[in-house]
Amino acid sequence: MINPLTKEELGKKIKELRIQKGFSQSKLGEALGKSHAAVSDIENGKTELSASDLPVIANHLDVPLSYFLQEEKISSFQSYSWNRDNKDITPEQKVAADKASEEFKKLVKSMAGEESK
Repeated sequence: MINPLTKEELGKKIKELRIQKGFSQSKLGEALGKSHAAVSDIENGKTELSASDLPVIANHLDVPLSYFLQEEKISSFQSYSWNRDNKDITPEQKVAADKASEEFKKLVKSMAGEESK
């Protein structure tokens, strides 16, 4: 089941990702046509995000829109593949992410009725 995040949770997630990607509030604000203060209000859960802003943020921060949804079971391929490509993880974490990715692919193929290779 997928549930939307609260505005506070969404703001926190945007802030963490923005910092991780090395963008300032001003830079993200430019992409949205908003001031850095407006971005701060979004990140601190003081302002609701419009439906049209979230795809812009996802695109600007180079994540799928689904990144901003909350899953009750968080073992998704998206998180594994993102972690695999993250340059700040250890070799052991990359191996674990690759293994989880392969297991996920096999599961998807078996659910689709295909033979796993």
